[in-house]
Amino acid sequence: MEDERSTLASLQYSIDASGEIYIDIALEDYSEEIIKKFAVLLASISTTSFQVQTLKVAQDAFLADGRQKEMFILVKEMLEKQRIFNKLYEEEKVEKEENNQDDPLIKPTDLM
Repeated sequence: MEDERSTLASLQYSIDASGEIYIDIALEDYSEEIIKKFAVLLASISTTSFQVQTLKVAQDAFLADGRQKEMFILVKEMLEKQRIFNKLYEEEKVEKEENNQDDPLIKPTDLM
């Protein structure tokens, strides 16, 4: 059975024996659809240092290919997705805090 998944964009991190970290990015093409989907992947990287390094690798590749416009779209989309992710995270955090406030520190069953 063939794998029916079609990979439009991929991001791979690897490390060699010396500890050198490599970042490989593959895009099917520079269409806006694929760039927007790749932006979601970039925005999902939770470690800021990896996100910055990955964006730098993407920037170097995009600019080397003369894709300044596409790089702008990528950064714009990534920042928008990141803003949405952060908002959802904050809402979830507030909801958890509110739920925890309703619970008594000592439950009546603990006293029995």
